[in-house]
Amino acid sequence: MAERFAQVKEETAKRAGDTEQNSLPSKLLAIAAMLACSSAQALDLNYATEADLDGVKGLGPSTTARILAARQAHPFKNWQDFMQRVKGIKAPTAAKLAAAGLTIDGEGYAATETPPLAPNKPVSTRSPTPAP
Repeated sequence: MAERFAQVKEETAKRAGDTEQNSLPSKLLAIAAMLACSSAQALDLNYATEADLDGVKGLGPSTTARILAARQAHPFKNWQDFMQRVKGIKAPTAAKLAAAGLTIDGEGYAATETPPLAPNKPVSTRSPTPAP
């Protein structure tokens, strides 16, 4: 009876394509493929090409051009630097881009990051004109 059980088990494994000889390599191959897919989704803004950026949902040709022009001077230090240097990118947009897989030096955008400070405006020394 035990002999028959072993025979049925072997036949079932062969039909499923899962023998002891190819089981481990096929599992390792599947794991490697999953890791490759998950790492392919992350795209660093400091290394992305124009084609890479155009493929990101939420980035059009004009925004891509602004990103590449700002990056040409020097790489982005962090998300605040990115938002300060690229016109039209604010915290909500940065969060969406990070959700789409964009990173800066491997870091995603954290909503708790402090937004960049607005530049100080000069104070007027003129007295207000009275209303007529």
